[in-house]
Amino acid sequence: MNQTFEDLKKIIFENKFSTLLFSILIFSTIWLKEVNFLFYETIESPDIDKYIVYLEHFFNGKATNKEHGLMYYYLQSLNYSFFYSEFNNFDLYIHKSIQQVNFYIYLFGIIGYYKLLKFLNFSNNVIFVTFIFLNFFPPSISMRIVFKPEILAFALLPWIVFLIESFISTKKIYYLYFSMPLIVSALTIKGNVLVIISLYLFF
Repeated sequence: MNQTFEDLKKIIFENKFSTLLFSILIFSTIWLKEVNFLFYETIESPDIDKYIVYLEHFFNGKATNKEHGLMYYYLQSLNYSFFYSEFNNFDLYIHKSIQQVNFYIYLFGIIGYYKLLKFLNFSNNVIFVTFIFLNFFPPSISMRIVFKPEILAFALLPWIVFLIESFISTKKIYYLYFSMPLIVSALTIKGNVLVIISLYLFF
């Protein structure tokens, strides 16, 4: 009886602690989003002049003459066209739109990492602490505020691994079918992403 009571107390404590960690995770994610928007101008990010041609491609039909895949830039142009195209101050609203899309992509990635880590039997406490650290990790902040497609690779990779691991575990072929569009999208993002993800999936 005492052992049962101790087990129950442990479960209740762990759930309360998980709830606290989850609340901190949600608060830190939203707080950093707003702080990043207020204190960093995305249009001043490195290589913005080089990559803005992709938006001009979607807005004006201008040829890019570059090798990057278009998915990331298409999502950016779609969001700007849908929410901000009626406003005149392009610099202000493209800054807001870029960080907004990056935030959505980041959330998609975080959900993917959660699914993957739960599949690998990590506890909620470990996962939430990891994500809180990830929120404040400088490269993680950097990829959310700049106009570069690497954040899309960050978001797609956990879903690819999760689907492949699910296939290996269950032998259900539809997991591979679901993974194919994600793999193709990831491999066509950028040359360095192609090399890194190809090597990772190979090994």
